[in-house]
Amino acid sequence: MIVSLCCWGPWHIEIFAKYGLPSLVAQLTSNDTIRLHTTSADVADLAAIGAGLPPNIEIVLDAKKLLSHGISGKSAQGYLFRQDFDIARKRGQVICQAWPDLVWGEGCFAHYRKLLKGGKTAIFQHFPRVLDSAPVAGVTKHRDLARIAIAHEHPIGKAQYVGSGRFPDHVEVINWRTPQGVLTRIMSVAPLIVDARVHDLNGLTQIVQDPGDGLAVVQDSDDAIGLSLAIESHEAELHQPKAFSIDQARAYLAKWGQRCSPRLASASYCLHDQDMNPGLWLDFEREASATVASIFREPALAA
Repeated sequence: MIVSLCCWGPWHIEIFAKYGLPSLVAQLTSNDTIRLHTTSADVADLAAIGAGLPPNIEIVLDAKKLLSHGISGKSAQGYLFRQDFDIARKRGQVICQAWPDLVWGEGCFAHYRKLLKGGKTAIFQHFPRVLDSAPVAGVTKHRDLARIAIAHEHPIGKAQYVGSGRFPDHVEVINWRTPQGVLTRIMSVAPLIVDARVHDLNGLTQIVQDPGDGLAVVQDSDDAIGLSLAIESHEAELHQPKAFSIDQARAYLAKWGQRCSPRLASASYCLHDQDMNPGLWLDFEREASATVASIFREPALAA
């Protein structure tokens, strides 16, 4: 597996060195390779922080050129991921699109490998956004991370609840608070892992729209969990006072429909820090299914 990762700038470098890199390296094998796109100055900062770079990491010093041309953020990451996808395809490998601000729970990649071994060729997962002040240092147990995610939820996550009153214009996920945690439906997200031997990068739209049996959506935080750390003001402009509406979601689908599908949105990601009682989630599952069916103008899914 190739893990494609972009990381530059003081905040991202520090978060990656302290939390992201250790939690990632702990579960990769000698057959996995991290391709880290960064700058020489940021590599020096990693060393200064004391981050031990594993032997299976490929440092690619191409970020400075992109930044000098005004290409940054998601645009830069998308461009570099395409390069890594081509490399993975030539090597006959699977590729994972990772992020430097992610704190991974132990065993996540063992779960992904199980899905791949079972015939899945594209894996999607929701990563709860949490405040970067959350006490994640050294935390690897899934339920401990779930507890932190619930207690230190980022404002953008709080805004993404149906009844928040300040739902973002971009309907990437929809959240429901349950008595035991959080239920999330993914409306639009890039795949976490893709088998580059099977799929063409230009065909990723087809993966979402016509996934067949190859698409997998991680549904239980006990199986896999990763917390996305962010400063409190991150994406603050996206959650201004506005009630969630089906029309709003449909407008988003009209703009970004190539990355959305009823199949992707039909699976719930259940974030919980205790044993699940299915009965306590049932009403929320029904409401989520009805909401998704209304957005896509499809018959409601069976309860």
